[in-house]
Amino acid sequence: MTRSRIVEAAAELFHVDGVHAVTLDDVRAASGTSKSQLYHHFADKDELVRAGRVP
Repeated sequence: MTRSRIVEAAAELFHVDGVHAVTLDDVRAASGTSKSQLYHHFADKDELVRAGRVP
């Protein structure tokens, strides 16, 4: 559930602001998660971007 919340928040931010403008701290704040939760699910921003892509 936390992972989904992070991906959804990131997708919205990426859509509105663009991938390059969004930081992991932005995603963390928008998803209401801690830094440890974010890094538990995603090693870096690239991994988060890949997780949000539709196959």
